Amino acid sequence: MTYLEINCLKTFILIESWDYLKFHSLKKFFESKNTDSVFIWYREHYSDLYAQCGIVNMQGFTQHGKTSCLLHCAAVSYYSYRLALNLRLRLNYRDLIRGGLLHDYFLYNWREPNTPKWHGFSHPKTALKNAEAELTLTDVERDVIVNHMFPLTLTPPKYRESALVCLIDKICCVHEFFHRKNPYPFLNDNLVKDTTSERIFTQTTEI
Repeated sequence: MTYLEINCLKTFILIESWDYLKFHSLKKFFESKNTDSVFIWYREHYSDLYAQCGIVNMQGFTQHGKTSCLLHCAAVSYYSYRLALNLRLRLNYRDLIRGGLLHDYFLYNWREPNTPKWHGFSHPKTALKNAEAELTLTDVERDVIVNHMFPLTLTPPKYRESALVCLIDKICCVHEFFHRKNPYPFLNDNLVKDTTSERIFTQTTEI
């Protein structure tokens, strides 16, 4: 996609997102449950990626407020997917979900003094490097990860999936800042806690 097309798409998504969200506060949108079929389909892709790489390790690092990196990435991925469905956007939903889940796969505590300098600028490349070490990524997934910090990083997203994740990531960041205690109760209870418990149970059984 050209730079102009990316900006036109962002404008369209912002307008349509506002039209949708003005009838639902952000808090209600993030707390609301979706239809069983939508969540089950999403969870299948989440579980598939969960089994293929070490995204469980993101649970040990905090992103915004008190939200873990895993919960943040799950939220960005899930609500990008939900909004795409609500707006009836023609996207590669698999790449959208997986790219969203991996976009902050940097695996370190960015608040500690010995972490890489200029975290905001450098962590997308670190996340991409970690993901590529474990997975074979598509061009869309790669672009979602490396360009999600635009415009802080200067290269704009190339794909519609990347542009959507870029926008939802910023919305989730604001939401997590103002709802620090439990920003995504539905995802936390029905996705992150469940799969983390399953992984711990499996590892204990193998030992």
